[in-house]
Amino acid sequence: MRCCPNLLKVLVCVLVSFVALGATKDTKPKAGKKNDSRKKEAAGRKEKPPESRASKMALPIPKGHDAKGLKIPYFDEATGKLQMTFTIGIANRLDEDHVRMSELQVETFNADGEREMLIDLPTSILDLNTRVISTRERVTIKRSDFEITGQSMEFNTETKQGKLAGNVRMLIYNLDEQTGSQEESADQ
Repeated sequence: MRCCPNLLKVLVCVLVSFVALGATKDTKPKAGKKNDSRKKEAAGRKEKPPESRASKMALPIPKGHDAKGLKIPYFDEATGKLQMTFTIGIANRLDEDHVRMSELQVETFNADGEREMLIDLPTSILDLNTRVISTRERVTIKRSDFEITGQSMEFNTETKQGKLAGNVRMLIYNLDEQTGSQEESADQ
């Protein structure tokens, strides 16, 4: 039973990763006397995008024309580092704020520029204002040590956080290697 603690460590690491993916809960302050006046002022006014971005996401897709075979890099506006790459089979602009994408693959990168994970979405819609990709079709997320699937997903491209729902299944790869390498390093 030596591998049980290491197995537990691997599972905890994977769960922490996906808690971060699902951590897009609404964090509005609770209603109170101070917030009542703010709510009245904000009534009828659209919510402004966060100050971290200057404008909505720009994609070279004209309305009324399908764009095929696009590969679009997505850089962090603050640091200029590559965060992800969108590989889109077919994209078409629904309106000024939404783009429908088919055969989308989103490849994410960590701070060192190394590949983090690959997200396969058969069809999805990107909201250019919020920069959130959403789908109601089967999604697959692959990383070197696991694969997870679900029936629907929302993914924030700025924060790399999202929600996966509906018949979620996870497959962990090379669990013996993960636990074995941790045991060997602990023994030395």
